[in-house]
Amino acid sequence: MDRKFKFDFPTLTSTCRFMDLHRMAFNLVGSFSKEVMPVLLRCGVSDDEHIRKYLRCESMEDIYKDALNVNGENLWLFEKMAESFGEDFWKPMRESNCKVKSPKDEGFVFAPLPLCDTPAWQKEKVLKSISVKDGKLSIDERVLKQESIVTPTDRHRELYDMVATFCEDFNSKKYKKRTIRDLFIYDKDGNLAPNAAGIMFGTVGIY
Repeated sequence: MDRKFKFDFPTLTSTCRFMDLHRMAFNLVGSFSKEVMPVLLRCGVSDDEHIRKYLRCESMEDIYKDALNVNGENLWLFEKMAESFGEDFWKPMRESNCKVKSPKDEGFVFAPLPLCDTPAWQKEKVLKSISVKDGKLSIDERVLKQESIVTPTDRHRELYDMVATFCEDFNSKKYKKRTIRDLFIYDKDGNLAPNAAGIMFGTVGIY
């Protein structure tokens, strides 16, 4: 059963989390548009449904498998045509350090797709903000902000309740406004303690 607290903890958005998610989303859209979309167009799997699928995939292998099913015969024809012009047809799909030229040959390593190494919880938040329409990717910053909201633990809420209760009681006494330095100090052990001198001699005064 959830603990009950007197005060509602305010909704807070983590600026650092938002900036991280925004950076990842921006990099994803840029990398996907520049590096992956040309492969999808060449392989005949560039419709919106396939794009949404590949945003969640780990490597180019998923694209290759779909291309074989959708356009297999033409794929090998395109490979031969590219070779006749001295082009490396599989280079965009191949991991940069792989020496095997074609996925037909043993040892071929497919290139990773954007965000493949990103923690799952971050990747899911980023993907929620990406929409695909007519082959174009766009970012919804409102979703990123929503995904950047932080959830307080019971310890956070307990401390907030304690401080809020003090503030409520302090304000009800109609004391003049004082700085936190007037009211509290840290004692020799580093613990928070009442500041007797500040309360007695503070420049604002008690009344």
